[in-house]
Amino acid sequence: FFSSRRRHTRWNCDWSSDVCSSDLVLAAHGLGGGMEVHTAQLAAGLQRQGHEICALTTARPDGKPGVEMGPLTTHFLPAPPTRYSRAWWVASDEVFCRLHAARPFDVVWSQSAGAIGYLLRSRARLGVPCVAIMHGSMRAEWRRRAFGLPSPRSLARVAAQIPSALTFTWLWRRAGPLLDACVAPTEELAHENQAELHLADDRMHVVPWGVDTARFRPQPEAGQAVRLRLGIPADGTVLLSVGRLSQQKGQHLAIEALAQLQEAGQTAWLLLAEIGRAHV
Repeated sequence: FFSSRRRHTRWNCDWSSDVCSSDLVLAAHGLGGGMEVHTAQLAAGLQRQGHEICALTTARPDGKPGVEMGPLTTHFLPAPPTRYSRAWWVASDEVFCRLHAARPFDVVWSQSAGAIGYLLRSRARLGVPCVAIMHGSMRAEWRRRAFGLPSPRSLARVAAQIPSALTFTWLWRRAGPLLDACVAPTEELAHENQAELHLADDRMHVVPWGVDTARFRPQPEAGQAVRLRLGIPADGTVLLSVGRLSQQKGQHLAIEALAQLQEAGQTAWLLLAEIGRAHV
């Protein structure tokens, strides 16, 4: 079910299909990020509906390629772990073509720009439709790089990354128009990606992030217990940042916001909750 103010489409899925997922990072890489969680949950949901999923990803954290059999057959390719590279573009396309020749796929599912290699090298020849699920945009990535930690080390790191970032931007702008569909979780991200990738309206869809309302629901008593455990007054202002602890996720900006509130004479508490951890 695709739901969007741009386009509303619905169908009953009464057939099974072979899906190839192209992802830089999976749970096996140990980062504990949201994209890995999303991939695992979506793959499991598709499998429950009778679809077969095959995942292509970068090498394991120890740098070793290989194939891991299981509920989700995963091919760890000879490419640097968790990042875009020429090795990834080439290997992901070559392995996909080999697997497709043995048993044809019905669709390529690209997590963000994971399928650039296939789109630019083989999409026109093989004709397997490709759907990208976007978790950000090129504009957001450049904003993150520009407004990261203002230290000499971070500035040097950003400067060193500029050539590869420009190459990625150029490749993605070439590959984007070849997508058969692009999915974003918000109207804002959909607008940015549609403009950046020059996508027609009927190829851009908005599917909001799902929320488990049985797990995430108002629990005043539990909230008061957390305040009591952390020494926060019942009427105190609390800021919450949830995500993997890294510069990329911007927790430093939450800390800066807290400092600005205190400078303005407002008392507040900041809670940093890391995904995958059992504590705050």
